[in-house]
Amino acid sequence: MRVRSYVSLAATVLLAAACKDLTGPKNALTADESADLANQIGSAIVSAPTSDGGASYTRIPVQANLEAVPVNITVDGRSVPCPRGGTTTISVHIEGTADQATHSLTADVTGSQLPNACGFLVRGKTVFVTATEPLTATAHVEIANGVPVGVHTVTGSGSFTWSTRDGRSGSCTIAYTATRDYTNHTVSVQGSFCSTQLSETSTG
Repeated sequence: MRVRSYVSLAATVLLAAACKDLTGPKNALTADESADLANQIGSAIVSAPTSDGGASYTRIPVQANLEAVPVNITVDGRSVPCPRGGTTTISVHIEGTADQATHSLTADVTGSQLPNACGFLVRGKTVFVTATEPLTATAHVEIANGVPVGVHTVTGSGSFTWSTRDGRSGSCTIAYTATRDYTNHTVSVQGSFCSTQLSETSTG
C-alpha cells in the first residue's frame, strides 16, 4: 500500500471540493487559479521526500508495502525545490496504521511549509509564492478495502504573498476546514482562501 499516495489523493479531493466554487476580485487570482494553487500547496506537504538523507527521519521507503503495521513518517525542516523555481521548507508527520492485505489505511497528517519565491504552474501560468507566516495543514483519512470511509478532514492556515509573470500580485490569507463524510455523503467547507469566503455544505 502506498501510504502517502492515499493520503495525498484524499487531501487533494477535499481541497478540490473546498475550492471548486471560488470567486474572487478582479486582477487577483481567478477562481480556477485559486483552486489549482490550493491543491498544489496542500499536496506539497504530503508529497515531501522521506527516503533519503536528512535529520529526524523515520526511514520508511516512499513506496513501502505495509501489512497491518503502524505508520510513522516524519520529515523535519526539509528544503525542497518547487516545480517552477524557488524552494519551500517542509515539515510533516504522518501517523496511523496500514493493512496491505485489506488495502486499508487510517492516517493523520500534520505539516507546515515555508515557500520562498516558490513557483507553481497554475493553469498554464507560473505563480510565485512566499510565505509571510508558516502555511500549516492537517488531514485525516480512512480507507477500507480500497474505498474511502468515515469522515475525512483537511484544514489549512497561514498567509503568503504571490506574483505572476503577467504582472499580477497580491497577498493571501488561508483559514479553512473541509470535511467529507463518506457515510452521510456530505461535504462541508468553511473559512477563506485568499479573498474568497468559503461557506458550503452539499450532498451527493
